[in-house]
Amino acid sequence: MSKTEDFLEENILMRSLATGEQTAFQMVYKDSFSVVTRSLQNMTAELFEAEDIFHSALLVLYEKAKEPNFTLTCKISTFLVAVSRKLWLKKLENDKRLQQKEIDYAQLHTHDRANELFDIKEINKKEIQLKKLYQALDELGSPCNGLIKAFYINGKSMKEIATLFNYTNADNAKSQKHKCLKRLKKIFLK
Repeated sequence: MSKTEDFLEENILMRSLATGEQTAFQMVYKDSFSVVTRSLQNMTAELFEAEDIFHSALLVLYEKAKEPNFTLTCKISTFLVAVSRKLWLKKLENDKRLQQKEIDYAQLHTHDRANELFDIKEINKKEIQLKKLYQALDELGSPCNGLIKAFYINGKSMKEIATLFNYTNADNAKSQKHKCLKRLKKIFLK
């Protein structure tokens, strides 16, 4: 098949994506999933992270397919790899910033902890924060509430959580925990 025929097929597939045809999504998924996830894993992503990024890239592709003026100038898999790499790099940068903020916070609070233990105002603040956290957990609902408590409060392993919550494996449980934590953070910070 010539490059022109390949290009024509890719654009026909894009039009099918724009109309939401399930078979088009299945074809793209089948043709691109392993290429994209392998590429991300080469950039230090865990498989569950690569899968999340791939799904986000699929959403970008779908949105682009719906744009009337968008013209695909490469293979769909190439487009997905490029978008996925950008999304992964953005995630790494955000994680790096968060980690730096945590380090900065820890450095600000390295003063004598003994005095803090007996500071009533600090104790009250922590109690309020703890109540707020439990309210956020309640608002989060199940299964996220149970999953987070199982891991952080009951100390269960990802393998145990996968069995307990009927996930296919520990990686899926870990991915779900990550999503639940994001939701909890949004609820807690609102």
